[in-house]
Amino acid sequence: MKADRVPVPLEDRPFCLTCGAIISDEMHQEYLEVAEFTQDQLNVMNNIACILSKLWLQRPPVGLTFLDWSLYFSQVAAYLSRPTETLEVPRIEPRTYLDVCKVCLKKQSGIFHKQDMLRARVVDLAFESSIEMGQFPLAREYGEELVSSYRKYYGPTHPLLGLLHLKLAKLLLYLEESQEAVTHAWLAQKVLKVTHGEDHSLYQGELAAVIQQCHSHKLFQPNP
Repeated sequence: MKADRVPVPLEDRPFCLTCGAIISDEMHQEYLEVAEFTQDQLNVMNNIACILSKLWLQRPPVGLTFLDWSLYFSQVAAYLSRPTETLEVPRIEPRTYLDVCKVCLKKQSGIFHKQDMLRARVVDLAFESSIEMGQFPLAREYGEELVSSYRKYYGPTHPLLGLLHLKLAKLLLYLEESQEAVTHAWLAQKVLKVTHGEDHSLYQGELAAVIQQCHSHKLFQPNP
C-alpha cells in the first residue's frame, strides 16, 4: 500500500509488513474503511448466492439461467429479510457480481497490496464471474494477478494453484496466446502431477487435452 516514510517510532504507527514503510494515520483509516466495505460486499454476495441456490433447486424459473439469477440487485437487505418460502424471482438489476467486484477493486486501488487477502478474494470472484460472462481478456488479467496470491496463501503445490494454471492455459489457448498458454500448462502439469497423480481423470482428461493443444503449436516441453 502507499505510505509516507516519516521518522516516527514503529510502536506509534502501523507499518507495511511487506515493504516496511510507515503508514500514515489517514492511510490506515482509509484502509480499514475500504476493508470493511469489501467484507460487507463479499458477505452480501455470499448470502445472495446461498439463497438463490436454494430457490433454484426449489423452483427453477422458465427462461432464466442461473447466471441471470446471480445478478446483483438493489434492495438486498429487504430481500434477504423476507421468509425464503415467500421469495419470488427477484427483479433483475444491471449490476452483477462482476460489477461489484470492480467497485471494490477500484476502491482498493492505491491502498491494498496486490496480495492482500481481501483483494485476492475479490479478484478470485471477479475471475470466475468474468469467465461466466464471456469476458475472457478481463478474466485473463484477473487470473494472472491471482497466481501470486494463490502461491502465497496456498503454497506452490496446492491443487487449487494447479487448477488455476489449468484454467489460465485453457483461457490463453482460446485467446490464441500460445506461448503464455504453454507456460501455464507446464505449471499446471507440475502441480497436478503431485496433487492428483498421473492416473487421475483430471490429469488424463482436461490437462492432457490442453497439453495436446500446446503440442500442436510445437511449443510444449514435457515436465522433467
